[in-house]
Amino acid sequence: MKRSRVSSISKPTFVAITTSIVAILTSIAIASLVHAEETPSQCDDVQEVARLVMEARQLGAPLAEIYSEDVPEIMRVIVLSAWRERVYSTETGQAMAIGTFADAWKAQCIKEVGV
Repeated sequence: MKRSRVSSISKPTFVAITTSIVAILTSIAIASLVHAEETPSQCDDVQEVARLVMEARQLGAPLAEIYSEDVPEIMRVIVLSAWRERVYSTETGQAMAIGTFADAWKAQCIKEVGV
């Protein structure tokens, strides 16, 4: 059985991903206070959160380090959805999984917004 070249997420990568997720979620939360409905630009934010979450998943981050009850429901749904997906052992497979996952979440958001 071939082992992944990236068996676990490095501390600096984890911190960078977590920081990015928190920043995006903060902007979504602020925008939600201003607008009652999601906007197309928020779908870009959802896509970016999905990309970062799946990147963490593909790099081997433990669910316990990513999932939190203290974040908006959409974040919890994205995280749990990512952890239902398989982890690929090749960089090509990982990149494909990350892109597909992020695009699917953006498409779902756009569908919800009705753009």
